[in-house]
Amino acid sequence: MTYNARQSSPLFSLEQLKTARALTRAGAEYELLPWILAQGALCQLQVVIIEWHLNRLPPHKRLSALAIRLSFHTFLHAACARPPALIEHDEPWEGNTMVVVPGLYQLAARHSNPVGRVPYHTRRYLAADARYLKGAAKVDCGSRPRCAGTASNICQWDRLECSFGHTTATMKEERKAHEKMLACGSANATARDLLAQPSDRAASGMR
Repeated sequence: MTYNARQSSPLFSLEQLKTARALTRAGAEYELLPWILAQGALCQLQVVIIEWHLNRLPPHKRLSALAIRLSFHTFLHAACARPPALIEHDEPWEGNTMVVVPGLYQLAARHSNPVGRVPYHTRRYLAADARYLKGAAKVDCGSRPRCAGTASNICQWDRLECSFGHTTATMKEERKAHEKMLACGSANATARDLLAQPSDRAASGMR
């Protein structure tokens, strides 16, 4: 990580290396990577391999850390004249799943398919999305870093920016999942009402 693959000189000075080494504990990548990018050092690498440890962070830092992970390819593509050719992600499941990311559920709900009456301005955006995805050609990602990882689905979010087909399929799947979740929630509410009725009637009969 501290060696420039395109040149024979170190990426960092001695003082910078001391700072970098101080941050190389598990979970510190979320602090270290933005700092390295600000130095311009990540743009000098050809291959970047990162091990992520989202669950090591305290709860209040997880949402912003997840944003860093998901936008990492986009940041490098936008910031570097010659971004790395490959970014490989190592995301051990025990360090990156099954732990709550506070605020993520509310954020997902805010950006999910609208329910009920849809405001006019929202209908315009939805119609524009439909036209855009229907008429779009294959995306040329150019010098965007290629994604690789230890799990088969680790790059699915990065593929969204480079594939209209994948984006369209994902939108359809998420719409179905959202509708199913809403239907399940409605069914659960109805079941709770039905279960509550006998006790309510019994309570009324005792008065």
